[in-house]
Amino acid sequence: MSSTNLPGSHTYVTVNGQFLDVNGNGESGTITFTVNTSPMADLTDGFGLTGGSVTATLDSLGRFSVSMLACDDAAFASYNWAYTVRCTGTIAGMAGLDGVTLQPKYVNGATQNILAIAANGPSPVLNYAPGALLTTCYYAPASQQTYNLNTGSLAIMDTTNLSVSFTAPASGRVFADVTLDWAFAANGSLSAATDMFIGLCQHGNASSPVSIQSWIGTDEPNFAVGGRDIKRYYVTGLTPGTAYHWDLCGGMSSTTNISFAAAYAGPGGVLSADPVEGGLIQVFAA
Repeated sequence: MSSTNLPGSHTYVTVNGQFLDVNGNGESGTITFTVNTSPMADLTDGFGLTGGSVTATLDSLGRFSVSMLACDDAAFASYNWAYTVRCTGTIAGMAGLDGVTLQPKYVNGATQNILAIAANGPSPVLNYAPGALLTTCYYAPASQQTYNLNTGSLAIMDTTNLSVSFTAPASGRVFADVTLDWAFAANGSLSAATDMFIGLCQHGNASSPVSIQSWIGTDEPNFAVGGRDIKRYYVTGLTPGTAYHWDLCGGMSSTTNISFAAAYAGPGGVLSADPVEGGLIQVFAA
């Protein structure tokens, strides 16, 4: 893969290395670098990169040098992609190299040693297709729970049973779908001027909403008993390969504080066996 292979202007790095046996003799074989994320779109030059590989052959001294597209090339950097390495010959199965993923980036130098790149190691790149389910949390406490929602600040509902953890996909975008069945436990009902909102926040930190979209929430004016709220949150700007942990949170729009109970369908529960009863949070790649 050289600079003449792809149209437009792109960034390349040279990866080199040498492998010797204990007697100083050069090892033999090949090293193949295969793009592990596809397709990737170059919107500037108008083409899609569908994959491909670069193969280097060790010389008689066990050396190799090969030029390849840098993983931080501006056209494709948002995909957080990498190469999968495969070795043949006397270096087949080499621990720490054969079968690993590497991310040679130009920011680390125009020429880099393969062992230095392998030592740094990339974060896992999860190239989920849009719509792929990343995680699910079913509401399943040991007993009926009651949560208090106040005005002026957000309150986390349940850091165990209404909480999700996932790894961001290569796109850096997700949909978070929340279904919440609830009923008032105290303080009457909502009025036209008193709305209840639900949203998502960073785990254990109600003052840190995931995004502005997550706090627009669902309101229920004039709802005297309870109901089922279904909300989809679209969150962008996530770092691909990074782990995230979000909690369900809520609040009130006026001075009336409300206690409510999420429906309970666990052991000993009196409600239906509907798995959605109480709460369901699912995160999908977008």
